[in-house]
Amino acid sequence: MVVLTHLHVHAHSNDGDLKIGVTPLSGNPQLVVSTQHGRPTCSFGAGNARTCVNYTWASTTAGVDVVTVPANQYTADSTFYIGVFGCVVLCVTVCDCVCSRLTPLTGRFGLLPSRSETDALFSISAWADSHTALTDGHPQISSTSLTTLCPIRMPYTGACMEPQTDWYKRQAAFFSFQIVSQGSDVEPKDVAITVNQPCVFDDNKRDQCGDELELFVIPCNAGTCAPEDWYPSSRFSRFRQIVYDGSATIFIPREHPDFCDPRLGLCNYYVGVYPVCSGTCDVAAFQVRCVVSAGGSRVC
Repeated sequence: MVVLTHLHVHAHSNDGDLKIGVTPLSGNPQLVVSTQHGRPTCSFGAGNARTCVNYTWASTTAGVDVVTVPANQYTADSTFYIGVFGCVVLCVTVCDCVCSRLTPLTGRFGLLPSRSETDALFSISAWADSHTALTDGHPQISSTSLTTLCPIRMPYTGACMEPQTDWYKRQAAFFSFQIVSQGSDVEPKDVAITVNQPCVFDDNKRDQCGDELELFVIPCNAGTCAPEDWYPSSRFSRFRQIVYDGSATIFIPREHPDFCDPRLGLCNYYVGVYPVCSGTCDVAAFQVRCVVSAGGSRVC
């Protein structure tokens, strides 16, 4: 008998395309999702043929799995039923991997990993294509989506303002977190934002991490943040870092002139991630994490 992890998550609003992702910490969990059936399931037959039933969306690649539910295919009160199953991966080449057999998994929805009976480890989370809140020290799995960018945004909403001739589209993902002061006599501490890519090894043991990524960060005190600051990019940013070979970190020491001092008011940190490519970029999957040293309290 095959044992699968079944989870569910409720949508409380429709804020754009919804994404559900599984990141393997060990093993190779796979992902199927439905809004109609409570137990989306996959099984294997003769010749390792995989059969999945009672699902609408699936991602069964080696490594990070992310499914995208378009905004027009769910409502603010939808329930998403999630099936996670594991398999041993056999690869002929880096891009030619198949599951050879199922392994039982147990887990729970959230940011913390869960251990399975076969010592597989994974994290799972869901997010919409708006700003995703980062929690201090906890990696957030995510992926980019095609996003409209513009030089001028409306106050309060951040929506793009006319003329549309200045608008352009790019694959992107956006995040935010806040830091509040613990008192005027408490020195603020450094801040770090790290992005990690899922990588695999080719036949020559070299990492294959996909397209490079650009990481942008804008810190600002709440009273000084402009709508354009909410969407860091090559046009609007205080800090920039290229993510290559799988990982990169933007470190913001308190001595930096663009450091946000929470003693002067609530600090908002806005983060933008973009794939780097020529022409039309593919969707990029990654993990992002903020780490705030002691000396300020985090509101995420």
